[in-house]
Amino acid sequence: MGNTTERRLLQLLLSRLLLLNLFIDVAKSSPTGLQLKEHRRLWTLLQVHPEIIKGHFCGDIFADFTGHLRHTTSENLLNLVKKAHTTLCGLLGVLDDELTLFNVLDEVQEALTLGDYQTEDQQTPCPLLRETYHIWSILSFPSYFQEPGLTMK
Repeated sequence: MGNTTERRLLQLLLSRLLLLNLFIDVAKSSPTGLQLKEHRRLWTLLQVHPEIIKGHFCGDIFADFTGHLRHTTSENLLNLVKKAHTTLCGLLGVLDDELTLFNVLDEVQEALTLGDYQTEDQQTPCPLLRETYHIWSILSFPSYFQEPGLTMK
């Protein structure tokens, strides 16, 4: 289960980072440029309500993009996540170790219930937070996790 969960979490993370990179790149090239406060608000809104963007996907650009990564190996995903993080730092003009990413884990388990993230007996609780923390520790990104009732740095 761990390898499948790791791969699925890396798919989710990579899709978010690549879309965030695109979001920032487009914002920087707009006439008003990147407005940190406003674009941070818009990015949060997009993640909470991805259906606000209409296009050739099924209402959630993040879920659709994650689905396109389903055949990518964990090793490739890990390398692509690191590269996307470095690109993000370059877009924002900060060093890799200066960018802190905030992660809200509420409802993330819903994104992992696509058949991959289940124990064999379908009843044993899955250690999602532990797996998520493991992925972030491998990546060595400064991060802050928030789950209802739990805070972990």
